[in-house]
Amino acid sequence: MFPPNDEYAATMARICILWEDFITEATGGAAESIKGMDGHSPQWRRLYFLRRSIGTVYEIRKALHHLQTLGEFKEALSRQPKPDQESFVKAYGQLVEQEVLIKELRNNIAGGHVLQKAVQEGLNKMDSGILGMLQKGEYYKDIRFKFARELVLETMFPGHGDKNPETEIDSFITSIQSAMHHALKMIEFAFSIYMNERCISPL
Repeated sequence: MFPPNDEYAATMARICILWEDFITEATGGAAESIKGMDGHSPQWRRLYFLRRSIGTVYEIRKALHHLQTLGEFKEALSRQPKPDQESFVKAYGQLVEQEVLIKELRNNIAGGHVLQKAVQEGLNKMDSGILGMLQKGEYYKDIRFKFARELVLETMFPGHGDKNPETEIDSFITSIQSAMHHALKMIEFAFSIYMNERCISPL
């Protein structure tokens, strides 16, 4: 399916990995509980997966951009029905519209990044009366810095103050949901083109 020394194949393989990453992150963030992962709290797990998914969407955008520079893909796309071509271009445009927000969050606090400057700004704006909790334990897995959630929330949503953090998160997810949906739609379409071009039949 993915022959060696083939840039088109390697790009599609990369996109498939990112698809699985995103689905895992979305599922982990949406679950009501995941035993073994909720030692801090279900809210922390949800926030963690949201942060990871932002980084993944950023990587998907970059991979889809690279895909569109490949001659073989461009030729294959040009042979698709016109409405499908237009839908693909429109979906990419929707993804790019959210790029500034996604990139900023990815660089500051998401996708494995925790930028010192962003955290410092969050601390500076944080209500000094907000208290966190340190949970001690005999094992590393039981030692939890429960105040970390407030730090992340303040870094992601400066000045959220008295607003319900869950409402802030839901509002943010809604704001980028369209971009996420279009990203997945583009991957599905691009992979179907790849399979047709390479005469690959699904199992």
